[in-house]
This record gives sequence, C-alpha cells and structure tokens, in this order.
Amino acid sequence: MQASRKTGSVLAIASTPGVVVLVYRGRMRGWGGRLRATPLMLVLLVWACTPRGAAHESTTVGAPAPETQRVVLAAEDVPPRGVDAHSPCVRRAAFQDPAESDYVLPFPVGERYVVRQSYCLAHGGHSNQLAYDFAMPIGAEIVAARAGEVVALFEDAPDGEVGANNYVFVLHGDGTVAMYAHLTHLGVDVEIGQHVNAGQPIGRSGSSGLGLENTPHLHFGVYRTWPNVEGDDVAVNFSNAEGPLDMLGGLVMGASYEALADTVPSHPITPPGDYSGAELRNAVLSGFNLWDFDFSSADLSGADASRADLAWASLDHASLIGADLSYADLTGANLTGADLSEALLVGSDMTRANLRDAVLRRADLTGAYLAITNLIGADLDGARLDGATMIGVHYDDSTRWPEGFVQPPQP
Repeated sequence: MQASRKTGSVLAIASTPGVVVLVYRGRMRGWGGRLRATPLMLVLLVWACTPRGAAHESTTVGAPAPETQRVVLAAEDVPPRGVDAHSPCVRRAAFQDPAESDYVLPFPVGERYVVRQSYCLAHGGHSNQLAYDFAMPIGAEIVAARAGEVVALFEDAPDGEVGANNYVFVLHGDGTVAMYAHLTHLGVDVEIGQHVNAGQPIGRSGSSGLGLENTPHLHFGVYRTWPNVEGDDVAVNFSNAEGPLDMLGGLVMGASYEALADTVPSHPITPPGDYSGAELRNAVLSGFNLWDFDFSSADLSGADASRADLAWASLDHASLIGADLSYADLTGANLTGADLSEALLVGSDMTRANLRDAVLRRADLTGAYLAITNLIGADLDGARLDGATMIGVHYDDSTRWPEGFVQPPQP
C-alpha cells in the first residue's frame, strides 16, 4: 500500500489478501512510485541455528506420531514458513540483532499480542511483504515503533467493512517510513507534520478494510523511502520484543510477544545449518533450502523433504527410513552409510551425490537422475529404478542391485 499527504478525498481502498487498491479523487503530492502487488508462490528458506534445547520456547515441526512426542526444535531454530528461497522478499529479509534494532514493538510496554501473519508468506496478504500482522482488539493502543514525523494519515473508514483502510505513516530520520494500517474508525491520535517519539501513542487498532470475517489486527511494515513503494520494504525486528525468533531472526507466526521496558539480550549468532545428530523424525522440510546443511547422523525417518534443496548437504550415516525425498536436489550430497530404506526418491536429482555404502532397500528411485553418482557398496536390493537415468555412476562388486536389474555401463 502507498499513501501520501491528503489533498483530495479517498473514495475506497479495496483490500484482499496481498492486494490493496486505492481510489482517490483530487490531487496527490509526493507519489514517487506505483503500486505493485505481485502474488508470488513462496516456499521455504531455512537458515538454521544449532538446536538449543529447553531453554527456549519450542515449536513442533511436522506431524508427531500419535504414540510419542516427536521433533521439537527450539523456537529460534524454527524455519520461517512458506518462503521461497529465491524470491525477492527473502533476499530482503536481512534481520539484524534485536538488541541493535532502532525499533520497539508498536504497542505499549507490558502488552502482549500474537503475530497473526509473519513475512514473505506463500499464502495470505504477505507474499512479497516484509510485514507483520499483530492480532489486536479494536481500540487497543498503538505506539510509534520509532521516532519520526507523521507524513500521511486517514481515519474515516468504518471498522469491519471491505474498502477503505485507516492508516498512519511515520517518516524516520534515515528516510525509511513505517506504515500502521487497519486502524479503527477515527482512531488516529496524531496530525500530519507532528513529531512522535518511539513508544508514543499514535492511534488505536481496528478492522478497517478487513471485513467481518477477518480478525482485527495492526498491519506494520517499514519501507526504504517515502513515498513508499511495495517491494521496497525493510526487514525489521524489535529491541524490546520478549518472544521467540525464527532462523532468520524474524518473529514467528503464531507466537506471542510482550513489549518490555528494556532491550532484550543480544541474539546469539551460531553457524547456520548444523543439525548433526538431531532428532528430526517426521519433520516437514518440503521445499526448504537446505544447501550445504549438516544432517550427519541425524534421524530424519519419515521426514517430508520433497522438493527440498539438499545440494552438497551432509547426510552421512543419517537415518532416512521412509523419508520423502521426491524431486529433491541431492547434487553433491554426502549420503555415505545413510539408511534410505523405503525412502521416496522419485525424480530426485542425485548428480555427483556420494551414496557409498548407503542402504536403499525398497527405496523408490523412479525417474531419479543419477549422474556421476557414487554407488560403491550401496544396497539397492528391492529398490525401484524404473525410468531412472544413470550416467557415469560408480559401482563395484560390493554394490547390490535389485534382482534382474541390468547394471549400467561403467564410466
């Protein structure tokens, strides 16, 4: 959404998830960009921190088996959900250490609210948006997340109706601008040109532009310049947010956050992607970017890693029994001694993968691509290799093939 100083009248702002269309009658000043709202199908980027245990809040990844508790990762090890690793939104998602952030949560100290929608979602209103929706009741106080000057506002839209959307824009000293949207009818408590300090009340939450079926919430986002342009936003976190962070350092969708009076401790920085020895049974990793991750000796039994990017990942001696790796990219991955019994590897790319001594009994490699793949000592007894492409694969007498399978030519 873009907005500027009012010189006419807003007739409507038609709003659907991810799209806001403003109809304005009159003259506009300062509109330097055009509205861009391109729906994007986003999958998931992962930038993992080393699992930390019970000191942090936990989120279950994947569907636990009914008979036992499975796969609990520390909240700061939870991947941001539904994100495309190659999308423009993700490339902008550079969150800094919260303790060094210039922003505070946009609600008063002592209040706690849930993140209804996080950033870069594949579905909903935040595709290609580095924004947060905080579920707040109508009339809840909103404060400035950072000091600046009020440069635009609107407050005439009713609550609970699809259409116009009440908002405040605050311009900061570095040229960035924060947007506070879906405010309640007549819920703006500042004036254009007014200077506000961080933590100062500026309005009240509402449901303008949302319709009755949507939960009242505050939509908060920051743009690089004013006038703002969609797709030119900034990843921000908050120096006083008490609550879990995801792998990239952003807020976790569905988690609650309390605004503290003081800044939170510095967020520990750990090497990404180290899941060696981790308990990840039934984990949902579909579409994740796991390039060069370390899953050595990890238990990924029953995990869904379909279409995941596992290029050059280390999976040596990992347990992948019954895992779904269909259409995954395993280029250069190290699976030495891994157990892939009954794993689904349909259409997966295993170019230059090291499967030395790997167990692939009854695994389904239908249509898989194996080029210059190391199969020395691999056990493929009972595996399905229908339509699999084998170019220059390495094997010897220790390689065990399915009964009746015609061995490919040696390179």
